[in-house]
Amino acid sequence: MINLNPETLVSAIICVNFFSIGLYTFLIRQNRSKTASLFLLSFCISLGLNQLYDLLVFNGVYGNYFRFLDEFSLLIAFSSLYFYIASLTQNLFRFQKKHIVHLIPILIFLLIWVFPLPIIEQYHNISFLRILYKYYNNIQGIIYVFLINGLVNQHQQILKDLTSTARENDLNWVRIMVILLLIVIVFWTLSGFEKDWLNLTGYSLLIFSYWLGYHIIAQKGIYRSMLPELEVAELKQREKRYKNSTLSVLEKSEMVEHVKHLMETEKPYLNNELTLTSLADRLQMKPIHLSQVLNEEFKENFYSFINRYRVNESKKMLLESRYSHYNILGIALESGFNSKTTFNKAFKENTGISPSEFQRTSTRAS
Repeated sequence: MINLNPETLVSAIICVNFFSIGLYTFLIRQNRSKTASLFLLSFCISLGLNQLYDLLVFNGVYGNYFRFLDEFSLLIAFSSLYFYIASLTQNLFRFQKKHIVHLIPILIFLLIWVFPLPIIEQYHNISFLRILYKYYNNIQGIIYVFLINGLVNQHQQILKDLTSTARENDLNWVRIMVILLLIVIVFWTLSGFEKDWLNLTGYSLLIFSYWLGYHIIAQKGIYRSMLPELEVAELKQREKRYKNSTLSVLEKSEMVEHVKHLMETEKPYLNNELTLTSLADRLQMKPIHLSQVLNEEFKENFYSFINRYRVNESKKMLLESRYSHYNILGIALESGFNSKTTFNKAFKENTGISPSEFQRTSTRAS
C-alpha cells in the first residue's frame, strides 16, 4: 500500500517536475542547441531518479540496487548541470579530453560498486573515510556550485571584450539557480546530522524544481543574437590571446589612428547596442584584429574602451547649458548608456566620483 504522507507527496511532485522539465526541454524547447538540451535532460532525469528512490524508501522498498540508483543519479546530476551551463555560455562548446576529469568520480564510484575494496567495505572503522563516503555527493555538489559560478564569471568577462552594454541581468537566472542549489545541498548535508532537516531538503528541492521549470520555459537562451561575437571571443581564447596574430607594429599603429579618428568624428559609442563586430565592420577590420588593438595598444577591453568615451561625452553634457533640463538618466541615455546604474558605475570607475558630484563640483568651480 502506498504511504501518502507529506514527504511522499513532496518527493512524488519533485520527481514528476524534473522528469517533465527534462522531457519538455529535449522534445519541445531545445533551447540553444541539442547538446545543451541533452545535458539538461540528463540533469533532470538524474534528480527525478533520485527522488524516485526516496519514494521507494518511504514505501518500505529497499535494496542495494535502489541505493545504487540514489547515489549514482546524484553523481550524474551535478556534472550534467555543469556541462549544461558550459554549453549555454560557450557557443563553440565541444566535449574535449580535458573534460574527462569530470568522469573520474563516476568511474571510481562504479569500480567501488562492482569491485568493492576491503578498505571501502571497512570504511566505518576509519573516521575520515566514513565522512568522505557519507558526504561524497554533498562535497561534489558544493564543488560543482563553485565551478558553475566560475563559468558564469568567465562568460561575463568574455562579454566585456564583445559588447559595450552591461548584460548582467541575462545571467541572473543562472546565478540564482546556483544559490538555490547550494541551499538544497546545505539542508541535505545538515539532514545527515539531524533528520529534521530532511523535510527542509525536500521543500527546498521542490521550490528549486518549480523555479527551474519556469525559467527553462521562459528564458530565451543566453545572447542568441550575439553568436558571431561569442565566436570571436572564444576563438581568441583558444588561440591564447593573439599568439598567432600576423599584425605588424606598423599595421597596429595605423589601426590605432583609424580607431581614434572614427571614435572622435562619428561617435559610434552613442549607440547603446554597439558591439565589437559592428564597430569592426565600420572600421573595415576583422573583429579579432580590433580586439587585439584595443587590448594591446589601448590596454582596455571593448567594454571599458567604449564606456570611457561615453563618460567623457557625458561630462561635456553635464556642463553644457542645453542639457541643463536633463536628469542623470537622460544624460546617461544620451551618452550611450542603457541604464542609470551602468552609467553611475562607469562614471565613478573613470573619474572617482559620481555624475551628481561631478556636476556639483564643476558648477561651484565655475
